[in-house]
Parts: sequence; C-alpha cells; structure tokens
Amino acid sequence: MSVKINLSFLLKNYRIVKISILPFLILPLSFYYFLLYFYFILNAKRKLRSNFFFHAQDDFGCILDNIVHIRCLLNSGMKVSLFVFTPNYERIGHLAQILCPDLHIIYPLDFLTKSLNKFFSFALKKFVYTRIFYRFIEKYPHAMFVYNVDYGKYLSSFDRFKVVMDSKNNDLEFQEAMNKNVATRNIRYDLYMQSFHSRESYKKIDLDKSSYFQLKKLIDFSRKIIILNINNKDYGNLVQNSRRIEIFSRYNILIDYLIKKDFFVVLQGSQEQPFFSQRQGFFDYAHCSFQSIKNDLFLFSKSYFFITSKSGSEIYGSLFNIPTLGLNYTELSAMNENKKFRFYPKHIKDNSGRYLTWKEYLKHPIYFQLGKMSPVSEAFSYEEMSEEELIKAVDEFILLIDRIDRQSTDWLNYTQAQKDFKQYLHPGHLDLYYISGVPCDSYLRLNK
Repeated sequence: MSVKINLSFLLKNYRIVKISILPFLILPLSFYYFLLYFYFILNAKRKLRSNFFFHAQDDFGCILDNIVHIRCLLNSGMKVSLFVFTPNYERIGHLAQILCPDLHIIYPLDFLTKSLNKFFSFALKKFVYTRIFYRFIEKYPHAMFVYNVDYGKYLSSFDRFKVVMDSKNNDLEFQEAMNKNVATRNIRYDLYMQSFHSRESYKKIDLDKSSYFQLKKLIDFSRKIIILNINNKDYGNLVQNSRRIEIFSRYNILIDYLIKKDFFVVLQGSQEQPFFSQRQGFFDYAHCSFQSIKNDLFLFSKSYFFITSKSGSEIYGSLFNIPTLGLNYTELSAMNENKKFRFYPKHIKDNSGRYLTWKEYLKHPIYFQLGKMSPVSEAFSYEEMSEEELIKAVDEFILLIDRIDRQSTDWLNYTQAQKDFKQYLHPGHLDLYYISGVPCDSYLRLNK
C-alpha cells in the first residue's frame, strides 16, 4: 500500500520531483557542459571552411523549417555544417537523411539512456545546451540560425536584427512590441531571403516510390488530392492556443463540400489532428499506422492544393511549391514564403465584442502575439471562421487556381483589396512584409 501511495505521489508531482533533485545534478551537469562545449569547439575548428548552421529546437515544425532552409543552401552550392544543441536529435537526423543526405551534422555527445535523457531533459536544455548555444552565437557571429531557445534570461543581449521604421508607423507602443518580438524570435532575414530564391521541388528528392503501396490502396490518386491539416493541439498556454482550432467540427461541411466537387481529401499530420468520421472520398492518414515523413513527402508530391491552419506542416507546402490556403491563421509576423499562398486569419475582437479591422490589427501590438509571448493584456479574443466563411475562402481559392491555370496568369496578380493590403505593410511587420502571400479577398472586404 505504501509503495502504491509513493508511486502515485511521484507520478502526480513529476515536476516537483525533478526540481527537488536538481541540486544533486549541479556537479554532473557542469562536467557535461564543459565536455560538450569543448567537443563542439573541436568540431567547429575542423569545419572552419564550411558555413555553420545552429539548431536548438525540438518542435517538429522548427526542425522541418531548419532542414528545408539547409537544403536550399546546399542546393545553391553552399557548404554547410549543422550543429545540434539539443539532446533530442533523432528526428533531426532522420529528416536530414531524407532531405539533405550529404549534410555533415555534429551531434552532441550523449551518455544517457533514452529514459534518463527524457527525465532530465529540462535540466539538460536549460543548464547545458541553451548555454552552449548562446556561447557559440557569441563566438561565431556569422553562423546561421532561425530559431532561438526561449529561456528568457539569455535573450536580452542577443538582438541581431533591428527594423528601421518608416513614416508609415510612429506608434511607440507598436514599435516596442515589435522590438520585443524581434529580440525574442531572432529570425535571420538574410537566411530567409537566401532560401526564398533557392527552393527546390520534390523532383530532386530521391525517394523509393515502391514503398507507398499502402497509401495507394486507400487513396484514389486518379482524383485531385486535397491535403488538410487542422492543428488541434492544446499548448496549455492561453497565448499559444490562439493558433489552435477549437471548433474543428465546422470542417466537416468543408470536407463534404470538397468531396462533392470530386476532390479526394486526406487529413495529414499526427496526434494533434482531430478525429473525423470516415466517409467516401476522405482518408484519415494522420492517425493511421503508417504515418511517416516519407509518406508525408509522397502525399505532398501528389497533392493539388493544401489547406492548413497555423502548423509546421505548412513548410511542406513551401518545399513543394504547392498552392496553399491557410484558414484560421494567426501569428502573421511569423510566416513562411510560398508564392502560391492565400490565407484567412481568425477574427479578433475586444472585450466589448467589437472586431478589429485588418488596418487596426496591423497597427496594434497584438499583431506581435507569438508563442508564449503576450505583448498585450488579455483584452482580446480570437474567433474562428464560420462554416460559410470556410466555404467562401475555399471557393475563392479554387477559382484563383483555375483562373491562373486557364489564363497563364501569375499568383502575384492581386485583387485591388490585396494590393491595398500590400501597400499598407512596412518592414516592421516582419515576415508578412517579405512574403508574397496575401489574405483572401473575401476576408479583406469583410474586415475593412
């Protein structure tokens, strides 16, 4: 009985137990820090002639984004060495093996078993890997990286990108939120702009197509494939959950609508995807037993267009240059470049129930709400698109694809409302200013 009670206490107070044993880890963590630091230094000296790329994130979307960036750099003829500053590096190696098989990766020395590594992951990241990551940023200022690690006390002295504001915006509150956001994310725009112009499509990814017989049994590839990704993940954080799709049942009507138009709909992703009832013309690939990165790549190579919420999978759309429609989009200051891109943001309203227009949104500090950082009070809430708005956005997107294919026009031929939107942007809007994608015309006309 006593053993059961103790085990129950340990399971319920997992975080408290980890923190309580932290003092006993100071000596081994210090030893591991210096060992790992000099190990990375030794490898850096051996690779001085290549370009360094630093990676320190465990989120799959960040991993995919980084590997795609590196692939673009390698395709442009650049020599790159990837330094991995996280103990959870298995998925990094697996994805790199598929997309960048010739990439040289410096993995960390790891003496712990998987279970111990997972248990001490927080301490290892905060007191070892994060410190080494920032030491290396200081030591090699020309190294490339896209994502920081968000342990705040290390961030204040690392603001590597400053925005020069112009006369379009003189709002000090907006500028303060922008500077805080830039310092937190620290996205390297030189790297982004380099990779925008060197993206490669699926045809140069060497995959064994004979292994996709399971997908071919369940998906009708004779029809146009629509890939659907709905981020239903609970981030356990009010600000981060702004990107979550709460009312995913509304997408049932959209799925049925696409099937009636003779599309075959495939739900892509993993456990963050909601469960939909099976129906003719729809396949829940996200929860099947053979969901994998290789099958993801195969599916995207065969898709007609991609519908997604804010999710790491949108990077697949950029990689394959697939027409991508973002529905219920958030965090517009952090976007991926895809020339064939339109999006419909979530609606934002204040406590009185009044909705922000898109111009008000672009001038307000809430524009920079990203991840765990909230530059404003909880005075605003996000409202998801209605079923009618979902259908209207998809109809607009299908007509756009048909018109471009039929008339050989370009994705940069915007409507008047979209031109007005682009002209309103300035460098302070970060990614949204640089990408070629724009909001759906129906959203802009609704939210004047």
